[in-house]
Amino acid sequence: MKSYRYVVDNGRFVFETDELGRVNKAIMEDVDFSSRARNKDYQQETKTLKDGFPSDAGGHIFRNEWGGPSEQINYFSQNTPENSYGEWYKMEKAVSDFKKANPNVKLKAVMEFNFNGSSKRSTSVDVKIYKNGKIDLSLTKTYDNP
Repeated sequence: MKSYRYVVDNGRFVFETDELGRVNKAIMEDVDFSSRARNKDYQQETKTLKDGFPSDAGGHIFRNEWGGPSEQINYFSQNTPENSYGEWYKMEKAVSDFKKANPNVKLKAVMEFNFNGSSKRSTSVDVKIYKNGKIDLSLTKTYDNP
C-alpha cells in the first residue's frame, strides 16, 4: 500500500511506505532472539517485486534471528555479497553479538531507505542503532546496496 504505516507484532516492528509503495522507513523496538520460519517464496519473489538485479538476494530488513517478520514487507532486494559477508552482514552480526553479551540492553534500529527515481530497489540504507536510547555511532552509518 502507498503512504501507509504498517505496525507488526504489537508495535515491535513498524514499516512506513512512500507514495510508490516502497518501504522507506523501518523501525525495530528491540532485538528479540525468536527466529521465525523463513518464507523462501517471499525471498525469491523480492527480486521481481522490488526491481532486483538477477544476482540479488531477498534480504531481510530485520534479521530472521531478531524475530523479523517473514512477510514481504520485511524483505528488500539486496546485493548478495552485502547480505552474505559485506558491511550489512557485519552490522547485523555486531548487533546480534552485542545483544547476546548484553541481553538487558535495549537495541532499537531505525532504517531509512534511499532510492533513485521510481525504482523499488534501494541504493542505500541509513541505519541508526540505539543502545538504551543513546545512538551508537560505531553502527550508525549509510550502508550501500550496489
